[in-house]
Amino acid sequence: MWNAAFVKETLHEAHQFGFELGDVKFSWPTLKTRRDAYIKRLNGIYERLLDKSGVAFINGTGKLVAPHTVEVAGKQYTAEHVVVAVGGYPRPSKMPGAEHCINSDGFFDLEDLPAHVAVIGGGYIAVEMAGMLNALGSKVTIFARSGLLSKFDSMLREKLTAEYEKAGITIVAGSKLGGVTADADGKKTLAYTTEAG
Repeated sequence: MWNAAFVKETLHEAHQFGFELGDVKFSWPTLKTRRDAYIKRLNGIYERLLDKSGVAFINGTGKLVAPHTVEVAGKQYTAEHVVVAVGGYPRPSKMPGAEHCINSDGFFDLEDLPAHVAVIGGGYIAVEMAGMLNALGSKVTIFARSGLLSKFDSMLREKLTAEYEKAGITIVAGSKLGGVTADADGKKTLAYTTEAG
């Protein structure tokens, strides 16, 4: 997805290097289909590599119960070396109406490029998603209590904020979210206040 955004931005600037490209069209469904196939192929490669290496892959929720022993779905497995690869999941929002929203995992399930996107949060993943969606054509607004990348260097934060605003991304810093509602036709509304009221 990041590469697609990069290509779109490069095509936009190509005229400065003498390229006359004409009307360039973008298809989110094509990108999604190809990205999904790529991920499926990569997962298959990794599974085959693990299998050829004699690694037993056990998918499920587990816990360490003793040295060298893990329990998954009620069954215990013991080995000299146990790797617990937990991965991660976004923390569900407790905001009223959160059921009308998607998280960063849900981004990959979108069948169409959304026309308008409200990105909640100013952390690394939120900022990356906002930049990709904006580059691909969505109108993006970021709602972040402390601005973008609050734990990063202030010079970087200021430059990123200026570049994102120049690219057309709206940043609502100091925002407090009230909740999301959805009407009968699926249109969603995010209620919020800012420090200024």
